[in-house]
Amino acid sequence: MFTALNSPVFSTAWFPPVSYVASCMAFSEIVIEAKETFPKQTFRNRCVILTAGGLLTLSIPVIKPFGSRTKTDEIVVSGVEPWQRIHWRSITSAYSRSPYFDHYAHHFFPLFHDQANSLIEMNDRCLQLVFTLLKLPKTLHYTSDYCSLHAAVDLRNAFDPKKQFSSDYFDYYFQVFGDRFAFRHDLSILDLIFNLGPDSLNYLRLVENSIRGKLF
Repeated sequence: MFTALNSPVFSTAWFPPVSYVASCMAFSEIVIEAKETFPKQTFRNRCVILTAGGLLTLSIPVIKPFGSRTKTDEIVVSGVEPWQRIHWRSITSAYSRSPYFDHYAHHFFPLFHDQANSLIEMNDRCLQLVFTLLKLPKTLHYTSDYCSLHAAVDLRNAFDPKKQFSSDYFDYYFQVFGDRFAFRHDLSILDLIFNLGPDSLNYLRLVENSIRGKLF
């Protein structure tokens, strides 16, 4: 666990939006808040992809052992629903025709077949893999106590499904269903990786430069 406040503090996230990963690029060490009271309907346990039917939210079903007082590192991943199979089927359907799906799919496949007990563990695997594939060397730390608001850079609530960043911060890139829908910005990092592959890093740098002044 990590307690120093000289690094940015992020929420945990499941295949977070492009803006989240772009913001991580500015720092070599990142603190993940583990002791907050777990909030509902955030990117902590969900991501958004683009499918043939439009935007689709993929949510990890979770269990709160202590009800509304449950902290993030106490959140248990439910094993009742076959959510991993459902998620992977949706991702495959959405991106199998993308330029880089075949190149990266085998890296992501285990995340949707190896069960983790906690959301923190599941998300850590997710973030570590994303940083590895993007060749972004990042060190993740987790808080041992709730991080007070005088953290150096507080980004725990900066990425919200209900308060999306303006499209002005994001350049167009090819999307599989671009012939059906207008460009959808700031989707899950999966959308960027499968569509842009190695060029994802350059795109993320552009986004980081665009949103830096807004966030920190």
